[in-house]
Amino acid sequence: MVRWVDCSIRLARVDPSLADEFFRKGTDVVVSISPSIRPRLLALCSRIVQIYGREALRDCLRLNMTIAAQTRDQTLSARLIEAALNLSSKSLGYCRVFLRRTAEIVQQYGDEGREDFLLRVLDLVERLPAKLAVDLFEAASPLIERAGDPPSPARESSDLLLRHVERFIAVDAVSAVRFFICGVKFARFEDAALIGKWAALCDRFASVEGATFDNFTMRAEEATDALVTLGLARGGEGKAFVGAVLDGTASIAERSLVAAIRCYEVSPVLLARLSLNAYRDWISRGLASSFEGNKLIAYFAGESRASQRSMAEASDALRLEEILPVLKGYLSMLTGKDLTVISRPWKYDLLEPDSSEVVGLPEMIVGFESAEERFRFYKVLAAQGAGQIEFGTHEVGTERLRTLGLELCKKFPHRPLASSNDQVDWRTLIAIFPQTALAQRLFLILENARVEHRLRSRYRGLGRDLDWARIFRKSSRPPDRYMMKYEPFLELLFAEALGQGAEGAPDAEKISWLGEVKAVLTTYVRKTEASVADTIRACLKLYEHLAPEEPESELRWEKERLREESPAKRKETVEAEGRDGAGEQLKLEQRERDEKPDRVRTKPLEQPWWNAPATNLRASAAVRSTAQPLDEICVPNAFYYDEWDARLGDYRPHWCRVIEREWRADDSNFVKRARVEHSGLIKQLRHRFQLLRPVRLRRIRGQVDGDEIDLEAAIERVIDRRAHRASSARIYVELQRREREIAVCFLLDMSGSTSARIAAHKCVLDAEKETLLLMSEALNALGDLYAIYGFSSNGRANVSFYRFKGFDEPYSELIANRIGGAKWLSNTRLGAAIRHATRRLSERSEATRLLILLSDAQPTDDEYGDTHYAREDTRLAVAEARASGIFPFCIAFGLEDDAQLDEVFGKSGYAIVQDVFRLPEKMPDIYRRLTT
Repeated sequence: MVRWVDCSIRLARVDPSLADEFFRKGTDVVVSISPSIRPRLLALCSRIVQIYGREALRDCLRLNMTIAAQTRDQTLSARLIEAALNLSSKSLGYCRVFLRRTAEIVQQYGDEGREDFLLRVLDLVERLPAKLAVDLFEAASPLIERAGDPPSPARESSDLLLRHVERFIAVDAVSAVRFFICGVKFARFEDAALIGKWAALCDRFASVEGATFDNFTMRAEEATDALVTLGLARGGEGKAFVGAVLDGTASIAERSLVAAIRCYEVSPVLLARLSLNAYRDWISRGLASSFEGNKLIAYFAGESRASQRSMAEASDALRLEEILPVLKGYLSMLTGKDLTVISRPWKYDLLEPDSSEVVGLPEMIVGFESAEERFRFYKVLAAQGAGQIEFGTHEVGTERLRTLGLELCKKFPHRPLASSNDQVDWRTLIAIFPQTALAQRLFLILENARVEHRLRSRYRGLGRDLDWARIFRKSSRPPDRYMMKYEPFLELLFAEALGQGAEGAPDAEKISWLGEVKAVLTTYVRKTEASVADTIRACLKLYEHLAPEEPESELRWEKERLREESPAKRKETVEAEGRDGAGEQLKLEQRERDEKPDRVRTKPLEQPWWNAPATNLRASAAVRSTAQPLDEICVPNAFYYDEWDARLGDYRPHWCRVIEREWRADDSNFVKRARVEHSGLIKQLRHRFQLLRPVRLRRIRGQVDGDEIDLEAAIERVIDRRAHRASSARIYVELQRREREIAVCFLLDMSGSTSARIAAHKCVLDAEKETLLLMSEALNALGDLYAIYGFSSNGRANVSFYRFKGFDEPYSELIANRIGGAKWLSNTRLGAAIRHATRRLSERSEATRLLILLSDAQPTDDEYGDTHYAREDTRLAVAEARASGIFPFCIAFGLEDDAQLDEVFGKSGYAIVQDVFRLPEKMPDIYRRLTT
């Protein structure tokens, strides 16, 4: 007992009240546990007392006592304390995380029937570094919960997963833990065959020397999340979906491991828009092709036009944009409002996040027997969204909600209302519940049941469609969350809310729950005028039936302390814990960063519904790395362009994002200096260009009809007639308006290379700006239509395209100052910039459309560094512009060799200016030759 007393003395120096609690209550635990466990428990307590701060110290000691007191199996209790003791010698921060998770498990489930499985998990934990050990133990929590069940496919999957991870730890511990984390997600299908396929696939990568296994498991984590979410959402087809991905990836791995990794990443994206048969057909076409190397990788990453064509040919999807006008009319008929329809992932027990004027529908519907069934399902989803609006889901600040808020505050006095009375809605009321995540799940299921009941009552004709879609609505619920202890009850509620009834033979506890669910649905939800307030009352009834005594993060020791403390003391302690807790959290995060094997992440078992990962992804590119879809993030004025990959001999579809912006910086001082320096040249150019301006009206003689009589022709006609000769009737003059049908786009290279000095006070970009200022003055005199744009890039997702002057903007001091304020920026992704300039010129109707590029003609950018790749993409962009009826011309500077310009722009498509300082003088002559 010397160590026990020593711990109490040390605690007394830090916190006398904690020392008193530890000595009085902890003594009972120490006396009651097995003598074999005491030395380990006391050693752990002693180590914690020596190192931890007050808040963390209190937490860890109570966690220790909870584990020791509630673990009935002495062997297991000893191993748990031993594992915590070992972790404490490596990282006290991770030791604390381990203790908390262990205490939650033994509190909620006990250890009965789980001893053997827990011991096997602890065997693995002891073989791993601290962070990996905690990651694995946290990931194993759902398996530990099921370990107490009778023998079942779920138990078989868990056992198989443990056997495989034991093997992989010997290969690479980090990859093994990632394998296990992904495997736990696959185990939710309760199919040992899927675990076997996952292990066989990982064996294929682990058999290769180097970092292949590590690379695959690192990339597989997020893809597995999306795949499992999608598989569970497909209901009975889910296992087939997951199995098809694992089988397809394994087949591709026989030809290319890199292509297999990319295919695994993109498969959840593809399966969101393709049926299972279409996906298999896409895999088969790729394997049957003669593609090798980069072509094969690009195909299975969904990054080539060949791959996109294959997807399009196999697709059986109905897209929202195809039927949007019809659905908007349908919603208007139901609600009497002109609602906005947006594209967003749809799941049965999610509500629209923040608007009573918006209905969110999936971007596409796949599967079903026919297009008619896909459209029918769209109608059901639209009706559900309209019902939430029509029947008051988004009700705010009403008297019944304010009254209900006061009632909930009285029932949960430590959970004050988070909004003012006039802002009370279902979100603020649900936030009052101590177990907010549980209350939210209950509410979402009940509210959808209420809305569906109101729809059936109001619109009788919807009944058959709602019945038909029932199974699909069930499969659309969010499968990516899991609540320990309560999930079986939530599943039963979900089935009853849909009207399908429970499956299997429930035990006595679940029979009682079903009775309460049916009573609540009848009393509150399925009544004629049920409101959202009734849904919350129903939620409260079911919440009280489940009787969650305290939030899952609170433990018995904490509850007893709070009950015994006075309110003043409790407030003081909570405030102190808040101050200490922040510091301890920073320490823990620093330890996480300092640990070497820090590459494994696990997702918490419970997530807020608004952070649930979306499954409705775009397949224009792969999910991660260089193939991340660019259009998942909404950016104003963003345009997407294909890019030619010479290595593939194919376009990478939707590959570059060009963001058009107005250039806002200005510099009037630069403009003044340029005008003073080139004042003589400006006057000369204005005069020369005015001479090029055509006469406004041209007289065309010899017309049979016209604007005026040609006097000479009329006299000749009279003479001929009097002489009895044949006379001409062409005695009129037509006045034709003459204008230059020219539209010119100046494209300014603003990359870092334009910062090169050409004089003590001037750089390349300065010469370009002076040139554009002079050309603006000249063209303003000439009357040609023109626009000025600049560009720079920082990777394919950030090609910035700056507007200095649009075609329809008149030249002014504002435009001149913008040109003067141009700055050099980053890189030169020429292909994307030329394509966007071509787009702008293609919108013009003028007969002659000219694109003049001022650049060093040296394309370079992130993922664009291969000179041949960049040059070939630029060459194809120039060819595309010519095919659109646009003449691109490059004014290049700083080049000695014109061979590459011949290749990209053609013999007559460029001019080289060796002396950039004289560019303002030479540019007008070049322009005159191009346009006359």
